[in-house]
Amino acid sequence: MSSAVSFTAPRVEQQDIVAERAALTNAERLRAHQDVHGTQRTVVESHFVVRRALADLEQELSSVTSIVDRKWFDQAQLKCPEYASSQAFRMNFLRADAFNAKLAAARLMRYWTEKVDLFGPEKAFKPLCMQDIQDEDQAALTGGGFKILPETDQAGRGIVVSCRAKWDNRRTHRKSMLRVVWYIMHCALEVESIQKRGVIVLSTANLQGCSFTFFDLKLDRMFVRHLQQVIPVKWVALHQFSKKSSMVQFLLPNFLHLLGPHMRCRYRLHYIAEEKEHMPELERYGMRCSVLPTEIMGGTYVFDYREWLTCRKFLEAARTKISHAKTQRCCINATF
Repeated sequence: MSSAVSFTAPRVEQQDIVAERAALTNAERLRAHQDVHGTQRTVVESHFVVRRALADLEQELSSVTSIVDRKWFDQAQLKCPEYASSQAFRMNFLRADAFNAKLAAARLMRYWTEKVDLFGPEKAFKPLCMQDIQDEDQAALTGGGFKILPETDQAGRGIVVSCRAKWDNRRTHRKSMLRVVWYIMHCALEVESIQKRGVIVLSTANLQGCSFTFFDLKLDRMFVRHLQQVIPVKWVALHQFSKKSSMVQFLLPNFLHLLGPHMRCRYRLHYIAEEKEHMPELERYGMRCSVLPTEIMGGTYVFDYREWLTCRKFLEAARTKISHAKTQRCCINATF
């Protein structure tokens, strides 16, 4: 089993990051700075731009000839064309990859393969909802290890809070945690500004009383891969908050290696003295105290996660009713 304490696990040290950033072009350095601070420009989505991008995406999808790669993508086009082939759904992928049709097509193929693997063919071919979370996933869902805040930051980016101490970190429940991340990210994607501007992840880690066995490099690797290459979300920045400790200093190089060079340029580590320490410098990154939860960094927003889950359940039930009613009307109209 992969472990964060493995002495053979690849590591990226601070001097490596300094060298990486020094090697960036001016344009790359500017894009990374804009992503972290929420000042990046988005594509102007004129009618012509959207129509051309969708046509390019369709061409890229058609050029994929591998039966293995196409298997579940083709099934999705057959089983739920009104969803899988819709403009709204495909725009998520184009926005996630800055309208690069080739990258968006590759992500779309991986999306259906991974979604079927995680949720099964019975649940995969429809919009993701809380009912798709399995019974074994409930601890991961209700624990609040991953949650999307109701308010965006000043730039319109979604704020996802990750608290490792609340993860269901049993090795047998890796897919449970991954299914919850999928669900939370799909909730975020319901907001158009988040599709366009992306999400920032705030990672908090109360490591008191935690041993090295609490950490799971394989699970971290799964999260990073799905956020960067599978789920149609634009992950633009990662802020990690932690107290200084020998454990953090030992584990951090392993985690930095997993992030890859693109996200390492968009990663910020904030050492804190207290769990609820006020950090006014977060304003520089577009995060006001009024939108941050009280559990981290001097935030003043009281976020009741369990109430949020209850509201989501009612909302999704109402959507299901409306969808079924529309389907019945269509069947009646088709009969006559």
